Amino acid sequence: MMRRKEVYTNITPIPSSVPRQLALDILHSHSEIITLNPLVLSHQPIRAPRNAVADEYYSTWYEITERVQYVPGLGKIGSGKISFKGCFHNVAWGLQTHMYAPMGIDLRSKWRIGGNQRDEPPEPQDKRADGAPQTGLYLREDIEIECNRTLISFVKGQLKVASKVLVDRLIKKAELLDAGVLQAMMEDGKLTTYNPADRSSRIGRELSLSSRRQSDQMSRSSSSRGPRSPTDSQLGPMSPGYAFPPQYGHQHSRSFAVELPGDSYHPQPAPGAYQELPDTSRYPKSSRLDKAHNELSVMEEAPEREDGLLYSPYKPKG
Repeated sequence: MMRRKEVYTNITPIPSSVPRQLALDILHSHSEIITLNPLVLSHQPIRAPRNAVADEYYSTWYEITERVQYVPGLGKIGSGKISFKGCFHNVAWGLQTHMYAPMGIDLRSKWRIGGNQRDEPPEPQDKRADGAPQTGLYLREDIEIECNRTLISFVKGQLKVASKVLVDRLIKKAELLDAGVLQAMMEDGKLTTYNPADRSSRIGRELSLSSRRQSDQMSRSSSSRGPRSPTDSQLGPMSPGYAFPPQYGHQHSRSFAVELPGDSYHPQPAPGAYQELPDTSRYPKSSRLDKAHNELSVMEEAPEREDGLLYSPYKPKG
C-alpha cells in the first residue's frame, strides 16, 4: 500500500481584545476544542491504549465519534459515522494532538498562539510564520496527514472545511468570553464555558438552579427577620445604630435599656411617701371588711420594740 504524507499550515489572526492566556486556556480545555469541530458527534475520555508509544502514553486520550460525508450533497444518506482514538498534549505555546482514524489515517496537529500583544516585544522574524500579521496575536495550525495515496485529497478536503469552522468558532468564543456574554468556570483545573441562553446545557441548568436556590434562601431569611424600621435599610453593618438580627451570634443578645414613649410614663411615689387609700365609707361594710379593719387597728396600736419590730403579746388559746 502506497502511503503519502502532506503538511500544510493555516494562519488565523486573533482579535486584539482577546488576551493570550484566554486563548491558551481554551486550547488546553480539550472538550472545548473537540466540541467546536462540526464533524464531532460525541467524545469521552479513555485510558491510553496498550500499544501507545512512550511519548504519548501519558497524554490525555479520548474516543471521538464523527460523521463523515462520503458523497457530497446527499446529506445523511451519503454520510457515515466513524470512531477513533486520539491523544491531546498541552504545551506552553498551545496544544499538540494525534488522531488514529480508521483506514490507517494518521493526523497530527499543532495549535500555536503566536505573535505579540501590546505590552509584549515583537516576535522574532525567523519565528514568524508566512502570512502572519505583523502585530497582534494569531493562531497557527500545523497539520500533518499521512494515509493512503488515494485518500489524501478526500481527507484533506474534509479536514480543511471542518478546521475553518472550528477556528471561527474558537475565535468567536474567545471574543464572547472576553466581553462577558459567555460564562466560564474552572473545573478540575480546566476552563469550562457555557452559554446562559442554552437551556440544554447541564452546567447552565445546574448554575441557574443553584442561583435560584440562593435567591430563595435569601428571600426566606429576609422575611423571617420580621418588619424593620424605615431607617434599617439605610444603615450598614458598621453604621452606628445598626441592629444585628438575634440569630447571628450570641454577643448581640445582651440586655439593654429601652426608653419607652412619653405617653406611657407612670410616675412612681418617692421612698417613704404614703399613698392615700380610697374612702370606703360610702360602701357597705361586710363582716370580712370589718374583721380586716379591726386587725389593722390592732397592728397600728401595737407597741414597737427597740429593734424596730412590732410587739404582740402572747395570748394563750382559750
